[in-house]
Amino acid sequence: MPDTALLLDHVRLGIRPLIVCDIDEVVLEFITPLKAFLRANGYDFIARAYKLKGNIISVTDGTEIEQAQISDLLEAFFLSQHDWQTPAEHAVETLHSLADEADIVFLTAMAPRHQAVRRALLDSFDLPFPLVPPRTPRGRWSIASTTAAPCRLPSSTTSSATTCRYRPMFPIACWSA
Repeated sequence: MPDTALLLDHVRLGIRPLIVCDIDEVVLEFITPLKAFLRANGYDFIARAYKLKGNIISVTDGTEIEQAQISDLLEAFFLSQHDWQTPAEHAVETLHSLADEADIVFLTAMAPRHQAVRRALLDSFDLPFPLVPPRTPRGRWSIASTTAAPCRLPSSTTSSATTCRYRPMFPIACWSA
């Protein structure tokens, strides 16, 4: 089992409900700025499947680009995300409103090497909530790490997990004692 405690040392939870919130396409726009980034670099995004491979094409000749090129483009996008990504509509005010009643933790699938850039971007939008990246360098959560992550409130009673929606654009998982 991966050691997830190292990634959670900065997270301080109280006795309030916990909201675990994804970043891309929940807190920050992702697809729209990614499309703009791709176009600025001579590529286009054509949604044919729920993945990037096969959906990014060269503007000049319409050919699909290979996985290595996709990885390079994503690396460049994430390094310059402050130039492209903005908060989703109502995200900042909704999260601040929820923070009055609950602790909030952000999860991201972005590789840990980009955490400082992502943290700076979130801070620039007044989103100071703790950010938890995946343990793997490629930015993927494993089943072991997500189920082992201690993201429940400390309590003498058993916690129960509930999936709920505060607003349609914000799928959140709430844990309460």
